[in-house]
Amino acid sequence: MKTFASTLWEIELADGWTAEQEEECVTIIKSDTSGALQISAYQKQAGTISREELLDATDCDAETQTHFQEKSCGDFSGFQLVYSEDDTFWRKWWLAKGRTLLFVTYNCELTKKDDEKAEINQMVGSLVVGGRTSG
Repeated sequence: MKTFASTLWEIELADGWTAEQEEECVTIIKSDTSGALQISAYQKQAGTISREELLDATDCDAETQTHFQEKSCGDFSGFQLVYSEDDTFWRKWWLAKGRTLLFVTYNCELTKKDDEKAEINQMVGSLVVGGRTSG
């Protein structure tokens, strides 16, 4: 299994998946599939990210927050929201550890929502704090 390291986090890639650093996020895809996992990272200048700050970062209203599931994913913990919109299936995670916040999304065609579930769970569950110290 390959590991992809950003400046703030690392993830173990499932077999056949590749990661590409883009301007705003890292996109992880499998060449023959419809789904895409994307990860954005932010770091608080000082102090630990609180539960309230993490909830604020979701930018979701109180009604939507009632659908959140508490999740631990590797070193990180936070919230997951699962839903479908039109013909697209979505999983979103807002995860924090210390002063690092990750916003993770996975989307695919609604009809394929379970095809990559185990691989996505495996990868998101492998997230750890750390990463490259220089370019």
